[in-house]
Amino acid sequence: MKQFRAVSGDMMLRVPCYASGNPKPTITWTTNGLDIATGSEWYDMAEDGSLIIKNVDTRSAGSYVCWARNKFGADNEAFDVIVESYAAANFVNTTFTVEEGKLAVVPCSVPHQRTDRVLWFKDSKKVAEGELQLPYVTSRDAGVYTCRVSSFTGAKTGATMVITGSKPQFIYYNEKESVIEYKEGGTQVMDCRTYEVTKPEVKWLHNGASMDYDELAYSLQMYSPSVKGRYTCIVSNEFGSAQQEFVVKTFGCALDIKNDFKGNAPLMLTPKLEIPKFEVVDGHVNIPRDEYIVFYCHTRFTILRKREIMVTCVNNKIFDYEGTKLSYSDFKCNHKVDTIPFNTNHRCNHGNSELINIGFNARKKFVPVYQLCWDGIKTVYSKLNIQPTLANILPNYGFNNGPHSNLNAIFNCNNQNNKITEILGLEFHTSDSCCFEKRQLVSPKDVAPGLSQTATYISLNVVPHWSTCNSQNWDDVEQRIRTLAVTANHELQVWTGVAQDLRLLDTSSTLRNITLNQQVSKYLWKVIQDPASKASLAIIQVNVPDLELREMWKYRLCNDICSQVRWMQSSHWRSVRRGYTYCCTLSDFELAFSYSGEFPPYTKLLKDVDSPIYNNMSIAQTNKRVIAKRQL
Repeated sequence: MKQFRAVSGDMMLRVPCYASGNPKPTITWTTNGLDIATGSEWYDMAEDGSLIIKNVDTRSAGSYVCWARNKFGADNEAFDVIVESYAAANFVNTTFTVEEGKLAVVPCSVPHQRTDRVLWFKDSKKVAEGELQLPYVTSRDAGVYTCRVSSFTGAKTGATMVITGSKPQFIYYNEKESVIEYKEGGTQVMDCRTYEVTKPEVKWLHNGASMDYDELAYSLQMYSPSVKGRYTCIVSNEFGSAQQEFVVKTFGCALDIKNDFKGNAPLMLTPKLEIPKFEVVDGHVNIPRDEYIVFYCHTRFTILRKREIMVTCVNNKIFDYEGTKLSYSDFKCNHKVDTIPFNTNHRCNHGNSELINIGFNARKKFVPVYQLCWDGIKTVYSKLNIQPTLANILPNYGFNNGPHSNLNAIFNCNNQNNKITEILGLEFHTSDSCCFEKRQLVSPKDVAPGLSQTATYISLNVVPHWSTCNSQNWDDVEQRIRTLAVTANHELQVWTGVAQDLRLLDTSSTLRNITLNQQVSKYLWKVIQDPASKASLAIIQVNVPDLELREMWKYRLCNDICSQVRWMQSSHWRSVRRGYTYCCTLSDFELAFSYSGEFPPYTKLLKDVDSPIYNNMSIAQTNKRVIAKRQL
């Protein structure tokens, strides 16, 4: 006797019966000796005579007989229908991992439609119909779940292994970052051990960069200030990941670069009256505890009848002055400390211009911040020794316009475009906001934090830059140079300047010079040099309004080598909307822009920076080498 199996809850079971004869026989069905009435809630019959058992349950089980009759006789075939109370699967189709304590919706491994009936079974019991939700997963929810999908065309079964567990949990966990004081020569263990028996996947980061280390506890050897910064351990398993943060820093004072140096703040100097090179972290200047610092005013302090005092850092914003603890905000000058241009009597730009130091007077000493090459009409270029301790953030103050320059009026878009319209005799961007913006040759982000940044807000440091609509590339260039200086961990030299007068066609197709407070230049450029490796790179941006892609070749005066320089690779440099930018060797740049002999002859290409030996290895590799040296 043929057997057919179904599961209680299936939408239907089809029992086939095929009969032939002449004339064609009539098909009827009986069960347990009783005729079956088809077309009811429980039974139906297909055109080929097959019996359709609907809404299957345990009462549907039994013997079924198919009868075929015509005028010459009758024949029959018996079938045995077995109805299981649960669906069983011979093998597991899929595995589904669920984090304990979470809501989980277990997917059915059998493809199905919204009109199909979906039943779920576990441990020989029906546990759900439709969507299987596990509202608050515990270890008891683990196991094999059988998914039974039925429709009016048949039924299929699939099995899913549900594995429950938890993402890693730290044995020693600090919801906030753990702060570790940097002590030269010291050792500190960063503990990321977990309660798991088996070791999870471990990843360590130092200031966002991956470390070559995969153990749960990390022993930091404080061999150099370069190990300071943010450490992140990320511990993962199949259920998720967890992470901890450790910040290694020098304890002491922290001054907010954006806000603490506003107003009549004093000039902050070393005891040798030099600009200090303090570490910058998260927008703050970090001053080591007990560090001696000179605060200097041009006249005197508001609370003292002195212009110069020596203080030591206590903590946060508190400093010690002769035994008295005072907040940094208490040390205000009664007048603002002004930036001073100092003539060096040295010539630049082939002897046609004068080199001017920009900085501050302190006692009888001049404290320089950067230099400008001034031709008597405009600044040709600036020179800055950029340090890895640069501010890298803008302060909350603006330009000191000076007695002879109204920069805000000159660089007002409406005023400016009206003036250029007058020069050309045709409409020049009068219907949009595109115009020349004041670009600082030395950015306040590139110098030491504090009053050194105020020295960049002077008119001598400003050139017109077609940037209100496309400054992204030049901003990107400046940020890449800052990153390069920090990576190098030593001083780089950066010259920034302008070249060639910008001339635009007027209504009669005559080229006219474009002049605002000064002649606008056709190019902005930078020369970056690494004295440690004696390498150079020149970067040029075209400063021409409404430049079109087809015109770029006219402004590329030397072979573009940006793609050969790792830290300057980008697909955006050729975008005229972002500011067309290209790179050249120093010798090509000097020849193309007539600057021969203006810079140290570092002809090697600055593809990367020479860093101390430890900068060329991962922090973990460095610690291994330090330990090995100590064992020797």
